[in-house]
Amino acid sequence: MRRLAALLVVARRAAALQRPPVRRRMATKPLKAAVEVEEKFAATIEPEALEKRVRELGGEVLRTVEFYDEYFDTEELTLTTRDTWLRRRDGAWELKVPAEARRQATGGETTAFREIEDVPSIAAELASLGVEGFPDDTTLKPFASFGTRRDKYSLNEVSVDVDAASYGHSIMELEVMTDGSEGDIERARALIAEAAVDLGCEKLGDTGGKLETFIRRFCPAVLAQLVEVGVLKAEVG
Repeated sequence: MRRLAALLVVARRAAALQRPPVRRRMATKPLKAAVEVEEKFAATIEPEALEKRVRELGGEVLRTVEFYDEYFDTEELTLTTRDTWLRRRDGAWELKVPAEARRQATGGETTAFREIEDVPSIAAELASLGVEGFPDDTTLKPFASFGTRRDKYSLNEVSVDVDAASYGHSIMELEVMTDGSEGDIERARALIAEAAVDLGCEKLGDTGGKLETFIRRFCPAVLAQLVEVGVLKAEVG
């Protein structure tokens, strides 16, 4: 037994000598939050023509997905009047915070939003806006909800989504994710503009995105407040 114990000690020492030295991690600077840059267009291109054009341009036809969105705010519209949008998509929370000065929406203007997807970070952001207790005990209530069928494509760095909302509105979105820097946001805008020309996208004209259109059709009180603070225009087109 003593001989066996001695052999085990020797084996452990030998194994320890073979272990690689522990390397201390160098401190790294935190990455900037991802910022989504998107522009909306009319969904006028037939699916077959769009698939063909995407492939001709070296892109990919990805998949079709379906999901259900609910948008939340307080009775006073604490979030939306600041152009801040809290969404629950199929049970997963996401908060969109403007990454730059607001440009009144309507007609598919390019927008840039910082996207927050983990609940603790969303709770911290909401608390900074005066909304405490997320997600369990708040005054937040849904003011808009609808389903979407989305056809997804990829064209280099540009995500191409064609959405059909359950209440009868369709739209096309071109999106690029950035590191949030001014230069990268401008680069994303240039990529979107180039892709829009290559795909033959048409401007929205007298309509808006899915949520904006829902608000205009079904949420007159919300619309009135968003127009008053300048988040949305009084008239489309």
